[in-house]
Order: sequence, then structure tokens, then C-alpha cells
Amino acid sequence: MTQQNSPLLEAKHLQKFFPAGQGLLPTKQRHWVKAVDDVSFRVESGKTLGIVGESGCGKTTLAKLVLLLEQPTAGTIHFQGEDVLKLRGDRLKHYRASVQAVFQDPYGAMDPRQRVGDMISEPLRVTRGVTNAEADQRVAEVLQQVGLSATAARYYPHEFSGGQRQRIAIARALSTQSQLLVLDEPVAALDVSIRSQILNLLKDLQESKGLGYILITHDLAVSKHLSHHVAVMYLGKIVELANSDSLYDRPNHPYTKALLSAALPTHPDETQEEIILSGEVPSPLDPPSGCRFRTRCPYVMPRCAESEPPLAEIAPGHLSACFLNN
Repeated sequence: MTQQNSPLLEAKHLQKFFPAGQGLLPTKQRHWVKAVDDVSFRVESGKTLGIVGESGCGKTTLAKLVLLLEQPTAGTIHFQGEDVLKLRGDRLKHYRASVQAVFQDPYGAMDPRQRVGDMISEPLRVTRGVTNAEADQRVAEVLQQVGLSATAARYYPHEFSGGQRQRIAIARALSTQSQLLVLDEPVAALDVSIRSQILNLLKDLQESKGLGYILITHDLAVSKHLSHHVAVMYLGKIVELANSDSLYDRPNHPYTKALLSAALPTHPDETQEEIILSGEVPSPLDPPSGCRFRTRCPYVMPRCAESEPPLAEIAPGHLSACFLNN
């Protein structure tokens, strides 16, 4: 993917393998769950990278790697040119302050015994070492930025609606002057009537602050609304990567086409091709040889079992991993 600007965050050849049970005999061969396998991407300031795919494709593991909640088996992550995996001390604190997360269930990510003001200021105190007065001022600022009154700081999470709690979660992520937000299904737990409000809030904040977003979602409509670029994952790999307009208007990979076929149309009069995939998603413990999608692909060829198709550029800025392009 050719881009002129230097990226805010760049990951190269990321892998995360989890060991599967070795059994009682020490001589038994160890198996590995390949949750993320050779994934590369970049995120620019003021832009959103959407990562879409079915459950179990590796989206959340990828988010955990960026947030340093998991250490990669292999690969690199650079943030503003610095190797994240080598950061220590104050530089590591700076990274954790700069890269924050907003999770699917805002209430589950909050301490019900903690007031909203204390909850929002906690990451600020840990990573920035501010005074009480500075923390209180910052809490009031970010609450107002997400459309809530500064007086909300005095209340507990259960005293707010689901949409308000997600606004509080966004305020907490913004409190540390973050530059990159990892949004893990940020509206999946909300009523349909509230989703558009939160998505529009995220867009407004991005435009006003130049924030970079990594959007983890299975909802293609959400990704289309918020993403500038989209990466489609299947069994731990990116199978297609393109700018949002190109991917939604001209999908190339058979898996991407199947995902879009299964999504609800954006307009009642819109017609779309119906693609029904056969079989189940293979286990990441024992993925198919060659192309991992071949066991469900309607266009499978003999060579698909023999070697893995590379993620190659098929049009300017549009990458796809499929032998049909050759």
C-alpha cells in the first residue's frame, strides 16, 4: 500500500502463536494456534484502518499486540518511528499514554465502585504524573469534548445509559492526549439508535484532533462509515487490503466478496450478488495448506493447495492474496 505520509504506527510481519496442549508425554509434538500470522499494516494520523472478518480470524489478538497486552512471537511495531517492543521506562509510559483503547462493553471495562472522574483521571495520573488540580481540569475538558457535562465526574457508571457510558470510555481514552485509539467493536453493544451518534462523535473527534484509529469490527456497515482503509482477515492473515471506497466498490478476494454478500444492503433497492460459502472455518490449530481459504472458496484450483498466494498489489493501493489475479 503506497502512501506519501510517514505512518503514525506501522506493523511488519507480526505473528502471534499460542501453544496448544502438549499432553502428558514430553516427546509429543507441540502444536501452535496461529492467531496472527505474518500481518503487516500501517495507520496514519487522522485516518482509520478498519480490520474486519469473522469471529476467530485474529482481529482482537492483533489489537492486543498493538496495545502490548500480548507480546508478538515475531515481527515489529513502530510508533512515530520508534520500535515499540524495545521501549522501556518513560518511553514505554509515553507509548501507553499515546495508544489507548475503547472496548465493546463500556460497563464491563469500568469499576462500578469508582466515580467517573476518578476513572477518567486514573490513566492520566499513571502515565503523565499530573497534580489533582490538573487532573480535574483535564477530566472536565474531555467530558465536554464527548458531549457530557463536567458534573458527570461526580457520578458512578450505573447512573448512565449505555451510550453515555461509551462516551465516558472515549473520554478516558482521550484523557492522556492519546494519538491512536484502538476501537474494539465500539458500538456493538449499543442500541441501533445510539450507534450513529457514537460513530459521528468518533469522526468529529478524529477530524478535530487528527487521531488515528484502528477499528476492530465484524460489522461491515460500521467499517464503511468510519474507515479510510480496510484490512480483511481470515484465519490469522490479511487476504485483502485497500482504501475503503475501492474495497467496497470493487472487492477482489472471494472471501471479501462473500462477506459483502452476507451484509445487509445500505439501501432497500440495492441488489447484491448472493455468495454462500460451504463448510466451516477451519481450526487455526491446523489451517489448510496453501491458501487458507481454499476449503470454502467457490473458485478453488489445484495450485491453491500447493502454495500460499502472496498479498500482492492488483491496483494502486489495493492488495489481494488470490491466485485468480495471476
